[in-house]
Amino acid sequence: MEALAAVALAGNVAQFLEYAIILVSRTPEILNSTDRALKEITELEDVVDDVQQSLQSISPSNQANGNGAKSDKTLEDLTKKCLVISDEVMAIVNGLKLKTSGDGIIQGAAMVTKSLFKMPKLKELSTRLYALRDQVSAHLIVLIRQQQQELALTLQKFTTSSEEFRLETEANLQKVLSYLQQISEQVNVQQTVDQNKPSRKGKAKKTRAKQTVRGEEPAKNKYVLELHLVRRHLDSYVQYVERWVEQKQKCILQSLYFSQLRDREFAVAEAHKHTLEWIFKENSSTNFVEWLYEENGVYWIAGKAGSGKSTLMKFLTDHPTTLHHLEEWAGEKSLVIAKHYFWSSGTSIQKSQEGLFRALLLQILTHRPNLIQTICANRWNAQYTDSFNPWSRAELARALENLGAIEDPGCKMCLFIDGLDEYDGDHAQLVNVVRKIGNSKNIKVCASSRPWLSFSDAFENSRWKLYLQDLTYGDIRRFIKDNLQEDARFNRLQQRNRYAADELTSEITKRANGVFLWVFLVVRSILRGLGNEDTISDLQRRLRELPSDLQEYFDRMLSSIEEVYIKRVARLFLTMSYAQTTFPVITFYFMDFGDESFSSKPLPFLRTWPDVDASEAEALSTKKRQLIAQCRDLIYITPDPGAPVLFAERVGFLHRTVVDFLHTSNVEEKLLRLAGDDFSPTRILLGANLGQARSLMHLHRLTYIMPYLRQWILGTLYYAHEIEVLSGTGEVDALDELDSIITKEYRRWGFAHAMECIFDMPEIASFLELACKCDLALYVSHKHPQCTPRELSTLAPGWRDLLKVVRDSNFELRGRQVTNDMGSDWRIGRALGIVGSSEDNISLHVRTRDPPPVEKPVYINPKGRVKSKLTRVFNKLRS
Repeated sequence: MEALAAVALAGNVAQFLEYAIILVSRTPEILNSTDRALKEITELEDVVDDVQQSLQSISPSNQANGNGAKSDKTLEDLTKKCLVISDEVMAIVNGLKLKTSGDGIIQGAAMVTKSLFKMPKLKELSTRLYALRDQVSAHLIVLIRQQQQELALTLQKFTTSSEEFRLETEANLQKVLSYLQQISEQVNVQQTVDQNKPSRKGKAKKTRAKQTVRGEEPAKNKYVLELHLVRRHLDSYVQYVERWVEQKQKCILQSLYFSQLRDREFAVAEAHKHTLEWIFKENSSTNFVEWLYEENGVYWIAGKAGSGKSTLMKFLTDHPTTLHHLEEWAGEKSLVIAKHYFWSSGTSIQKSQEGLFRALLLQILTHRPNLIQTICANRWNAQYTDSFNPWSRAELARALENLGAIEDPGCKMCLFIDGLDEYDGDHAQLVNVVRKIGNSKNIKVCASSRPWLSFSDAFENSRWKLYLQDLTYGDIRRFIKDNLQEDARFNRLQQRNRYAADELTSEITKRANGVFLWVFLVVRSILRGLGNEDTISDLQRRLRELPSDLQEYFDRMLSSIEEVYIKRVARLFLTMSYAQTTFPVITFYFMDFGDESFSSKPLPFLRTWPDVDASEAEALSTKKRQLIAQCRDLIYITPDPGAPVLFAERVGFLHRTVVDFLHTSNVEEKLLRLAGDDFSPTRILLGANLGQARSLMHLHRLTYIMPYLRQWILGTLYYAHEIEVLSGTGEVDALDELDSIITKEYRRWGFAHAMECIFDMPEIASFLELACKCDLALYVSHKHPQCTPRELSTLAPGWRDLLKVVRDSNFELRGRQVTNDMGSDWRIGRALGIVGSSEDNISLHVRTRDPPPVEKPVYINPKGRVKSKLTRVFNKLRS
């Protein structure tokens, strides 16, 4: 909002000049009124001091630094002149001061004498003030008119969906222009009158002497009053537009967000105490500290699988020493740190360039929202509602290119990108992207990966690199000793045979070859042996029987799962692998693995949640212990900071290497054989989503529950569609239950209100219409087997406006484009004979815009009306 910043600055300058003119014109009157002189001089001094501070705080340089506005040379010169005049006025005031002691008559005489000496100076200063006021008034009007077109374009971006906003802002702007025009027309008349006034030579009336600078009579204070009116309407205008600018910034940032943004980071283990500190030693072979505070470009952290690269990256991003050195590099500019963790076992967005770009842009622009207008120019200049549209990869790449091209963004950025090898795409292309980002003089990148050829070819000849497995021998030894010495049984063994205990630690350290993950698993095995009261010889034998290769180690762990659990665990592993995401512990209560009786009723302890006693709350801990016991060390349970207590811990595979192991052909075949012919991961996941919705839908009024409910409903629809396509059977019972669950909880307000609260789509009036939009053809045909297109239009008016549930970072409901030609995948259209039809009266209404993401829906009383879709979106953003 450069125009608004300039107008506001000009208004401040004009206001100062009006006060200065009053101040100078009143000085002789104040001096000739001896009974009030001291009070008036004190007030004059306060006024001058106030305006000096005001002008310094609103100087053009400060304005530019604060909001990125371009400098206005004319306005800058006028402001400098005002500061010079304010110094002269202050000098006059200081010169008029008298000592506090002395006779009143002598004091009065001295004041009159001083006023006579100051009169020529005051007259000359008054003339300069009037001339400067003319220049400021003229420039203010020109500035408003020159920038009016830019303001109109800005308004257009925000008023497309709000006629009320357009009329209000235009009315405010018109009032501002009207008042400024009045001031402009009166400037010459008032200046002529002032110049033709006869000099009173110090003979002011007593009534005039009783007035103060701030209490000037209305006729004399006319310009100040009019300027107050201008500022009042201008401030209202500026605040209103700035509020909408802030809303648009929030919408663009929200469109970059995805729910699994930090899932991988949270799953990464914290560094063991007092480890990895070697990386901050100066003049070491790693050169990392030198790179932090001196260089740009890319620093490469390479390491074997399981060597702890992700843990090191997490350690670096959170460490105060990193921040300290980076602040030295940034100098006087602000510092922005952004990070991203690729995750090959996660959803598509977690292992894609889109996820990388969105994560980095979101973090950078959250810290520097003033850059949105520059680097996302197309989206910023588009209509307001288009701010919600999904980002294309090309648009994201262009935004990052724009960021790197900014000569002075006002900040320096350090980006930490973990797991380049976990990117699901062309690694050489990713290397080019990373290097291009790091080439900017204001951006540096620290990236980690396995030492695969694509990365070695790009980075191994640089001095900015390290090979992690070569540097962690001491850290591994510390980790082993600290964990074993926390066990009382090991300490007793060590007291009896210290040499053998130390040899056990050394043997583990040497066999690790820098692979921290292997050490972690071995230490767990040793601790289990200590729990079995193993002797030191038993522990040594246990260690030597463990494979050094991770793949062989995982195979041994899989084979050690007890027979009673093996079918359930095989199905669990395959289901987790198919879903490509982590799950809250509570979700496993709703997964029916077919090996035990399974109730479709809501879980008892959730009926009164969160008002439950300790024994009921223990259910989550029970499920957690079961998972750990049955799956051995192949899964890992991590906290999810900020999540509600029901979802505060998530279950995932221990490491990327575990997923790689499970995806090997022989292991996958073994798991499928153990799972049995009747195993279906889609049906297990369908049941899990439906079960969670069933048990927790009654809590839909709780703000923190609604995003989860939305995911469970979409998950049920997604997997029901998958089953229809893959197996050719409709999940009628499951979908009927979902309909019943939603309808029951929203029976007072109706299904359309439920759709508004859950998806912000009140146009969906029935579950049948929702099923049609999601193309659940077998379900629809089962419910209405002989239905014609005309009849369906009556039962579900919006059935042709198709949607698609997409599994990305989470489940999303997106618009779907279809055609009625023979190659169309519109299943309901095929069932009704519309696909391939040559009838002229058939038209497909395709939703061209995705529904906006909604994180916190507002619970709206059905009696209240929402004027527009845009209003509902803003209500959600404000909540």
